[in-house]
Amino acid sequence: MGAGARGQEPGEGQRRRDKGNAGMDVNTKANGRYAVLFRTHFWDDYAERQYQRLLRVAGGGDVFILVDETSRPVPIPHPNVVPHTQQGVLDLGLAGAGHGNMLWFNGDYPLYYFYQQHGGYDHYVMIEYDVVVQRSLDDVMERVSREGIDLVGLSNTEAPAVWPLAPTCRGVYSDDDLRKCLICISVFSNRAVRRLFDRRLEMSHQHEAGLMQRWPHCEAFIPTEVAAAGFKMAELSEFGPTSRYDWKPAIVETELPALAGQAFVHPLLDPRRYVPHIMGDLWPPEAFFDPRNAAGQRLRRAPFSLYGPPLARMLWRRAGAPFRKLLPAGRQART
Repeated sequence: MGAGARGQEPGEGQRRRDKGNAGMDVNTKANGRYAVLFRTHFWDDYAERQYQRLLRVAGGGDVFILVDETSRPVPIPHPNVVPHTQQGVLDLGLAGAGHGNMLWFNGDYPLYYFYQQHGGYDHYVMIEYDVVVQRSLDDVMERVSREGIDLVGLSNTEAPAVWPLAPTCRGVYSDDDLRKCLICISVFSNRAVRRLFDRRLEMSHQHEAGLMQRWPHCEAFIPTEVAAAGFKMAELSEFGPTSRYDWKPAIVETELPALAGQAFVHPLLDPRRYVPHIMGDLWPPEAFFDPRNAAGQRLRRAPFSLYGPPLARMLWRRAGAPFRKLLPAGRQART
């Protein structure tokens, strides 16, 4: 195995054959070898449940856990782990450009890290830890292979003028050429990964030389470059329902049984992570008591023990705000 990987050689224990869900053709065999990359930066009971859900649909794919250990080592009780750090990714010759978390902004970087170690697969399926796939990946990959598809993702149809990340692409891609897609789950052919890696390396050299002022976000870089290369793309929605697959709002894990008809679900969070995700959309906090308020409705899907205390704190701070303004500056800071 390449440097940085823990566990077995591909195919020795990673290959899973407990196919799909009820009503699906579980005997379909994907043409060509494919790797399934479960991306995470932590491990707990929720991550384990998500991983086990993925194994149940992974079919003939070799499943790997691609874990970001930039902040700290992440103990994982499985052999098929490929750890990486920001520095290890940068050592490939890639630029540490973009804003915010570098491996979030450049969500394609971990794929190249894995590709450097395991470049022999025909296709690569990259899946975030908060995605649930509820159809056989062998079925998906059989069609991808048969039709010569190089990229599967779900297009973002927002106009460039309103897409928040469009400024990262100005001067790099024209609005006419710009494409955008969610990559929470995405499928790449081997040649697409190679092409994208080469382009990122070229851009990294240009960036370091001061020739690039903007650095395109991965959700634009990937589909725009694949299209520019003349490669074939397909919509994720062609492989199953995606009406509960978006970047937000979150879906609480206890609701998953009601979503059995959805092929792809995102983001699915355990109640502990779900509550702060939804609380960020609740303002003012008293809107919780409006039965029409969407954030309030979503919070009620979680246990009261999880959302009650933070909601009470928000309401207390909100109620006391007018009075705190009357206090001297020093006392305001201590309140």
